[in-house]
Amino acid sequence: GGGGGGGVGSTFTRDLLELVDAPTGRFSDVQVAFADGVVHAHRDILWARCPYFRTLFEQPLFAESEDAKIDMSDSDLSADVFRQLMRFCYAGDRSVITADTATDLAIHANFFLVMDCFQLAESVLIRMLDEVDPDEEDALEDLAALAEGINARR
Repeated sequence: GGGGGGGVGSTFTRDLLELVDAPTGRFSDVQVAFADGVVHAHRDILWARCPYFRTLFEQPLFAESEDAKIDMSDSDLSADVFRQLMRFCYAGDRSVITADTATDLAIHANFFLVMDCFQLAESVLIRMLDEVDPDEEDALEDLAALAEGINARR
């Protein structure tokens, strides 16, 4: 609910998520290219929500360009996971952080320095670890992959 006004709620979150979900990058001024695809984004939102991009955009090469292209295709990062991270950055969409996505989101959030997303993903992982049977091989492999992914970016 929107708090009193006849049940009319704000469309703010939905409106911002439309910017992320638009396939053509509506009004975007940044393209981030990964091996598995391109994500269109908006410099002002990335600058405000993501210290990695704030530092990048303050470099002369990006400060003067109108349509920035950032090539991440040599990294092991994914366009799909980056798009989920953008849903979090644009609109605080916590629903992207699930048991299935927490490891990849933690790695991406750590890389791009989105620490509030990293901490939420980490808390999901910790809850999952509390429920894990220590003899379950898959869980140990997931934990090792997370540790390796995070340590590789420090």
